[in-house]
Amino acid sequence: MDIELIIHELRLRIGRNTIPRDYGFPCFPIYCYYPSKALNIPQHSELIRKRIWDFKIDRAYITRQMHQISVEFFVPKVVEILYMVFGDCIREFVFMCVPAKTICGNELRWRDFSNAVCEECGMVNGFNYVSIAQEGTQKHNNLGSGKDAKLIFNEEAIKGKYVVICDDICSYGKTLKTFYKKLMNVGAKDCVGITLGVTTHSLQETEPMEIYNRFEFLK
Repeated sequence: MDIELIIHELRLRIGRNTIPRDYGFPCFPIYCYYPSKALNIPQHSELIRKRIWDFKIDRAYITRQMHQISVEFFVPKVVEILYMVFGDCIREFVFMCVPAKTICGNELRWRDFSNAVCEECGMVNGFNYVSIAQEGTQKHNNLGSGKDAKLIFNEEAIKGKYVVICDDICSYGKTLKTFYKKLMNVGAKDCVGITLGVTTHSLQETEPMEIYNRFEFLK
């Protein structure tokens, strides 16, 4: 199938059956992410929360081993959903992760993950297509008012390409929308998104990825 047609069909589903989420472009959260204040969440959800925390290796208390376990947990989930939605067409996409706030943190958090995902499904690895020109600051270190990093994009590499945008947690979609707009401004043809978790405050019966399994995207 034509990628443009697939993305058009995904946009038509937004708001009609809750898949995919709308952050200005179609986006697929994999799991619900319950904040630490959430009570009575199932053990499975507590494990997912820990896996997402452990993914953020730029936090001082996260070890490389903890991060690697998290990478090995999420990579097959990401690949599964992308194949489910796009089939072999996924090889025509560039995979780009929303950068962390610092150069070192971005390298530690995303490089191995991005390599692993692209090796599994044949996407172009766009890790080096965006770089941090000026580092930002984390919200948890600045009383909830962190500063975004300033980014530089390789416009020639992105122009005319379909892009999968990946982030770890999405709450309201502001970061994803901003990254999407920047990619479109430098010439990306279109984008879809995938996130490891979506912030959820009320207990859900099913995980987002279980809902995706009910639909045949490629028909």
